[in-house]
Amino acid sequence: MEKTSKRIIMVANTAFTITNFRTELINNFIELGHEVHVCCPSHDALEERELQKQFSALGVKYWPIDISRRGMNPIAELKTLFSLFFLYRKLRPDVVLNYTIKPVIYSSIAAKFAGIKKTFSNITGLGYVFTGTSFRQKIVKTIVLLQYKVALKFNRLVFFSKRR
Repeated sequence: MEKTSKRIIMVANTAFTITNFRTELINNFIELGHEVHVCCPSHDALEERELQKQFSALGVKYWPIDISRRGMNPIAELKTLFSLFFLYRKLRPDVVLNYTIKPVIYSSIAAKFAGIKKTFSNITGLGYVFTGTSFRQKIVKTIVLLQYKVALKFNRLVFFSKRR
């Protein structure tokens, strides 16, 4: 008999992304009998407890992760990548859903090396990295494009949508 219930992890760089844009999707997954986990950062212990309560009320398990939206410290970025890898090894999700630039990149790579076969990412726009014209922004854009080139190969499907 095949297992029909899936363990799904949703990863974003802010809780706002999940609570404001993915609640209906979470509810649908839960109605279908799937186990849903959310992985996103909190800024301090108080916010972490609040997010635990908020996600628990939705029927979701919350996993805080240290991921900076704009930081570019290579050590911190590697720490995020390894944290996701170890979380995936621990939870063994059936499906990983990624939102926003860094989770798309780091979570896709971590999922691949953790042996997760079903990884999906949603790219919702270009953002500041791709629209800026300064020398620094051009360097960052080049790095992000290289990272995308590697990470997106590890996805079963990538969704592109534009914000209104």
